[in-house]
Amino acid sequence: MGAALLSTPDLLCNILSSLVREVGEKYEIGISVKIRLLKTEEETKTLVERLCKTGITGLTIHCRTREMRKTERAIREQLKMVGDVCREAGVACLMNGDVDDRAHAEKLASDYGVDGGMIATAAEKNPSIFRPVSEGGPAGWKEVVREYMIAALDVENRWGNTKFLLAQMMPGKEQGSRGLGQARNYEHVCQILDLDDLVEKAKGVDALLGTTERLTKAEQKAQAKATNPQGQKSKQKGNGKRKGNEERGHQETAADEPTTKRQKQEAPQPDANADYLTDLHQDIVAPAVVV
Repeated sequence: MGAALLSTPDLLCNILSSLVREVGEKYEIGISVKIRLLKTEEETKTLVERLCKTGITGLTIHCRTREMRKTERAIREQLKMVGDVCREAGVACLMNGDVDDRAHAEKLASDYGVDGGMIATAAEKNPSIFRPVSEGGPAGWKEVVREYMIAALDVENRWGNTKFLLAQMMPGKEQGSRGLGQARNYEHVCQILDLDDLVEKAKGVDALLGTTERLTKAEQKAQAKATNPQGQKSKQKGNGKRKGNEERGHQETAADEPTTKRQKQEAPQPDANADYLTDLHQDIVAPAVVV
């Protein structure tokens, strides 16, 4: 649920009860909830007890408070208590927050008496972390990136999303990672990563997605300037004509003059990073998750 609902427990419980009644029971679907820790263990316990009485089948506890960022270390002191409350109510309990891989999740579940773990950030970096040690455990980043590229090409995934996820998977100090920021399409990234056997398929997907010829904003401006070198001179010439007209009779009033000056002073100045940021916004889509 949205973290804001933690401050309105009555509303939160009403929503869950309605979901259980109108969706869960009617269509035989289990309803679960994911929450964060409250400020004290007693407050968390009271909320979890209430949630378990709504008819839910599962509860995931993110071991951080509402105010904490994902870069702050997870708090596990309340985890065993939450697991005990859920077990007594017959509700499955999962924990979330700083879970590295499958083996780590299994150890935490055993140590704190919960039923399993939920992994988010680590899974973006390496989806193979769910593979058990008996089957080889997590794969190296190069194997993961290759398998992901094959899957992305097969489903003709949007290039911006693919580029974002590749950035999560590739270590920042690797040579390929440094070149990834300049990659403009599937063909380009296959060349950077030496995925020569995927280049032809990448060209086809680029053609389909319209990413074959993609210029940055700076390159677009340079191209426009090259094709119209007289544009700036024409503009200056036009400004000269307007100035002459004003001198011949179209004079500004005293009341208008301060406004004109202020508008000029408040006019936004060119940003040297604007082209780069615009390109980055077009290429990268960051998903947001609220818990």
